[in-house]
Amino acid sequence: MSVKIARETIRRCTNATNTPGHEHQAAVIFSGDGSTSAVNKVRNVFRLGDEAYWTRKSIADTQASKSHLDVLESQLILHQHRPLKLGTFSAGSNLTGVLNDTVAISELLHKYNAFAFFDYAGVGPYTTIDMNPAPSSNQIRNLAYKDGVFISTHKFLGGPGASGVLVARFEIFDWTEKHSGTNRNDYVPAAPGGGTVDMVIQGKHKYTNNVLAREEAGTPNILATIRTGLVFRLQEIMDPAWILQKEYKLARNILGRLTAPGMEKSIHILGASERDRVAVFSLTIAVPRMLSRDKERPLQIHYTLLSTLMNDFFGIEMRGGCMCAGPYASQLLKFDADKEAAFWRLLMGYDKDPNSDNNRPCTNIHQMDLHSKSLKPGFVRFSFSYFAKDKDVEFVVQSLEWMAQFGYLLIPLYKLDARTGEWTIREAVRKAVLSGIPSKRMTTGQRKHCIPVAIHCIYGLQKLFQEQSKSRRQQSIPPISQPLDLNLKGYPDSGQENSRSQIFFAPHQAPRDPSNTAPRRPENSESSIALHNDLEHDNLLRVPNMLHNVSSSDVSSIISSTSEYTVDLNQRRMGSTAISLPSSPSATTIHTPNSTSNILKKSGLFLTSFLTSPKDQRLLDDALKELSMDSLRAEINAVECSELAKELRWFVSPLDVALLYTQELANPSQTSPFPHMN
Repeated sequence: MSVKIARETIRRCTNATNTPGHEHQAAVIFSGDGSTSAVNKVRNVFRLGDEAYWTRKSIADTQASKSHLDVLESQLILHQHRPLKLGTFSAGSNLTGVLNDTVAISELLHKYNAFAFFDYAGVGPYTTIDMNPAPSSNQIRNLAYKDGVFISTHKFLGGPGASGVLVARFEIFDWTEKHSGTNRNDYVPAAPGGGTVDMVIQGKHKYTNNVLAREEAGTPNILATIRTGLVFRLQEIMDPAWILQKEYKLARNILGRLTAPGMEKSIHILGASERDRVAVFSLTIAVPRMLSRDKERPLQIHYTLLSTLMNDFFGIEMRGGCMCAGPYASQLLKFDADKEAAFWRLLMGYDKDPNSDNNRPCTNIHQMDLHSKSLKPGFVRFSFSYFAKDKDVEFVVQSLEWMAQFGYLLIPLYKLDARTGEWTIREAVRKAVLSGIPSKRMTTGQRKHCIPVAIHCIYGLQKLFQEQSKSRRQQSIPPISQPLDLNLKGYPDSGQENSRSQIFFAPHQAPRDPSNTAPRRPENSESSIALHNDLEHDNLLRVPNMLHNVSSSDVSSIISSTSEYTVDLNQRRMGSTAISLPSSPSATTIHTPNSTSNILKKSGLFLTSFLTSPKDQRLLDDALKELSMDSLRAEINAVECSELAKELRWFVSPLDVALLYTQELANPSQTSPFPHMN
């Protein structure tokens, strides 16, 4: 009974006719886990071979749907002599959310006695699914009906675990039987199995004439079927017409934000923005300051990495790839025939010589592994359902806006596997970078902490690259034979004015000045000076809490003036406040509050280096090893394994960003690429 109720609910929600003998009587068939099973069901019903099933002709993407219909009609006229003509179209793009005019397409197909099928896998949750809509004009005969629809119910609200659905007119099964060359009892169902026969004796059998029994062979997935009915009932309660209008509004608002002036250089939304579309978006993010090898186009954040960054830093799930729509994706990415062919040669492993593929020992490409998977073009896709709250939509949009501006600076946190195309976190770098972030920000899960944590990671990477540069400098500078006598005064109060540079004693001399044994505590103290959870938190040494108005140049000066020395926690634990210094002349002085304390007050950056214990030394060494220029260069060399690969690389590599960090540290540009500390 529950399966029957689910079937009736879906029939009602899709406006499918159930009147026996009616020319548009339709069957609701539960099939597999999504629309793919439903499509394959129709393929098997019509006994389509591989070549007939997969051969396709495409129409160039345009703003006007009229031109598409003209091309379709020309093809129908060209093939009108064929006994079987099937037209199968997406009801709406799963890449762009742009809806097709299913009524106009159906009327045109039926005008030439072709079947009209529509795939609602991409837009089914957001629009109406009507098997018998009103015609576009007053006609003697209504030709707007659909012969079948394919539905992926798992994409609906509450749909995970639901069944795929095929709603199809009985006529398609009748047509197949009439043209099979046999009578009904000899005709084998598309998927024979339990329940498809009425009678079997020795050497003889009779298949059932019940379409549902013939096409739903075997044990039904009752739980999935019940869930499918409930999902459609929920959509019916919400009213598909209201859902569609809500989706239109969402799409307009989001497009307005992501295509606003200033964003167009970084964010590229795929698809026409002027046509009706639901809130399904595909996009790429470019980095204008980094260009391709031919200097003609900006490099992008790799779509797999972009989806990873959005997940890791903002908890937002996006899908990266081409979404089962390769030819259409190539159009949207503005690939011409030459570029498509070049990517094909690269991914098939062919040389640039177009005849070289004939000399390969394995000529069956379907048995080959894809080469250079990381270079396969793509984008990220995300969508908003009608129940999305305004604050949730705003959070996603703000996260994308920030990622478009600064996201590429996080790329060195990740390592690319050129063979698989996967990006994974560099564990040692992650631990070193996160060691300086207050644990509260990492554990609360509050959205307000997402961007600050990302910015901390950027400045943590900057610090690592500075340590790397310092290490290279120290290797080229001879050690100083005599220790530097420097005296550390206590931290001054935040309001203290002092224009002199403070001189520090060396560790063995610091106890001679009693005033140095008890450094004063700033009035506004928030963040501990400890850089790792395994370190003791010194209650005497704290830095002021950060405010919002620090500039990136100020941050650079802070890092520059503080990274050359380390606080010796072991000395402080024994009552000494000495600072042990590396043997570098550039580390002999540090500015006092008049020049830097105000910046420190705003930034809250830690005054220590990464080195505070042997464990932290090992952590730093491991992080610097992962970020060494040799390692980063080896990674990109694995990607650019041929001249064609070098020519076609379209994404920013960790090496590209590492070079930017080191260049900015050595010669800061007038317009800093780094975000302000919040």
